[in-house]
Amino acid sequence: QNSEFEISRQSHENLKFALLTMRKYCNLVTWPLSLSGRHPDGKGKIIPWHYARLAEVGSPDKTEKIDTELAAAYLRLNNGGKNNYSKKFTQAGISPEKAPEGNWGINYSCLAVHRRGNWLATAMGHNRYLWATESYIGANYFGRYLNHGNLQILGSGNPIDMFASGFNQQGWDWNHIPGTTAAVLPMEKLKADIRQVDEVSGYEEMLLSDESFAGAISSKNRNGAFGMKLHEHDKYNGSLRARKSYFFFDNRIVALGSDIESSLPDAPVHTTLFQVFLPEKETTISVNNKNITDFPYTKQFQGGTILLGDGKDNFYLVHNGNVSVNKILQHSLDEETCAPTENNFASAIIDHGDTPRNASYEYMVLIQPSEKEKKQYKKSGGYTILQQNRQAHIVRDKTTSTTGYVLFEQGEVNAGNEILSVDRPCLIMTAKENSRQMTISICDPDLHFY
Repeated sequence: QNSEFEISRQSHENLKFALLTMRKYCNLVTWPLSLSGRHPDGKGKIIPWHYARLAEVGSPDKTEKIDTELAAAYLRLNNGGKNNYSKKFTQAGISPEKAPEGNWGINYSCLAVHRRGNWLATAMGHNRYLWATESYIGANYFGRYLNHGNLQILGSGNPIDMFASGFNQQGWDWNHIPGTTAAVLPMEKLKADIRQVDEVSGYEEMLLSDESFAGAISSKNRNGAFGMKLHEHDKYNGSLRARKSYFFFDNRIVALGSDIESSLPDAPVHTTLFQVFLPEKETTISVNNKNITDFPYTKQFQGGTILLGDGKDNFYLVHNGNVSVNKILQHSLDEETCAPTENNFASAIIDHGDTPRNASYEYMVLIQPSEKEKKQYKKSGGYTILQQNRQAHIVRDKTTSTTGYVLFEQGEVNAGNEILSVDRPCLIMTAKENSRQMTISICDPDLHFY
């Protein structure tokens, strides 16, 4: 600062923006498994000191000797810790910020971020520009499905972190990452076959899709949507395809899937609702508001509507699916060493069967709902599906008067009394402000790098 080595104001603003964005997709300092790169071990974290250090430099426009926004972020991320920075910022009259709230589409990471209160939900996919996962010799051998539509909720613990929210690498089933649609394989077949493909690259694997449609949109009313055309790389199972979407409305997420197919033999295709580590065998989950403390526990449901609780105050309202709920001892392999691991977990999955054709699913996630909300939404759903097929997933939320459109193909769609025609695949959100006004948000998630 104030020397020939000082960075430009634009560079300073860019760095500040990056830090402030990072604290939106982390909770409290933990980042989601989908953003863990080659190390999906749950240990990746923000370093709050970086926020304090940049705050000390002052604001980019030099109007503040201490950057108030960064200092307030630091005080929250530092979680009440006492040190010279916290003392200095507090004495300057700066208080910890409230946790960010809103919805953000971060499409250079194929990422949707949704927050209310102190919880965070993220959805992430991959496409022809952004790979599904990265694997190396000795790092992330089993993360093939990491971004097959990963939906993660970080909302438990004091402070909130990955492990209190249900993750534990020891015994983790890499076939069943929450939100993903994937073909279930024995661990030895799921292991990445990592090779050196040319003289310049190292031993690494970062597989892309041939689909360009995957990304998110945010609406002015702090809600949003995410959609992707899932197509696994031909190196493993190029027959796996699905059209997936998430619609974020306050503390509710509507999840739709259609056109699910796979021809890989002896590999049933599952969409995972949740997978949660059980610190004790008796740790409670719930099925239709009945607490389940039994261990082991396995139950199947065919059709109808069921309400499942993951024990982390998140509930899953599933319609007309072949659903399996389990509390079992899981056996797995370490993602770096391939050493055997095991632990007790609860999980719930939608089973699409072997070699499915045109399979689909529908469920809603209620994040930390009140008892009134659980009863209300189990009875009425609170939303209407206007379309769920290869062309489009369209959902109208009654509470917020918001409609989300994930339009996988160009052409005309008829969503109730709204007719839309688009000349390319895109994402749209409409929010009624009153009887005369509507806010419309539009996003083409294709990055068009080629």
